[in-house]
Amino acid sequence: MTSKNLHVVAISGSLRRGSYNRALCLAAQALAPAGMTITDPVPIGGLPHYDGDLIVDGVEPPQVVAFRDELLTADAFLFSAPEFNYGIPGVLKNAIDWGSGPPYASPFAYKPTMIVSAASSPLGGPRAQAQLKQNLLGMCSYVFPYPEFLCGLAKSKFNDALELTDEETKERLAEMLVRFLEFALRC
Repeated sequence: MTSKNLHVVAISGSLRRGSYNRALCLAAQALAPAGMTITDPVPIGGLPHYDGDLIVDGVEPPQVVAFRDELLTADAFLFSAPEFNYGIPGVLKNAIDWGSGPPYASPFAYKPTMIVSAASSPLGGPRAQAQLKQNLLGMCSYVFPYPEFLCGLAKSKFNDALELTDEETKERLAEMLVRFLEFALRC
């Protein structure tokens, strides 16, 4: 950790304006315990499709450089992953691919990482979380193992302004953030 306050960079895997996953990042930001700050979700929609040919003479496209620079400020990460077709959405995998180099020295390597997900379905995105964990472990991230945070039936837990209103869900998220802070301080 680079500071007394854990600086957590949030990444939402959804581009929708009305995204429950983006809203979940903002709810986590509001519920962060003392000693932790969480950023607004880093924009990933403007990243080009990953293509090694876009790296010319070792220089990445400007959007990628800006994205990577934001990742490099992190002491830890919060991913909020929607589930599409039993996995993570392509836009999130694309962002991970751009941020994953160099091997074993990416901005994600050796940093504590927590995963949350929200979905309209009752389950809340467990398969996306499993797939994302696999990707993050492959980049040497310290993936927070427990408790997992799944927000199923998300529409019933957020109001029309996309504020988390369900008290039980807020309590579970707040508890996870406290445990994640404890985990991150041990990493």
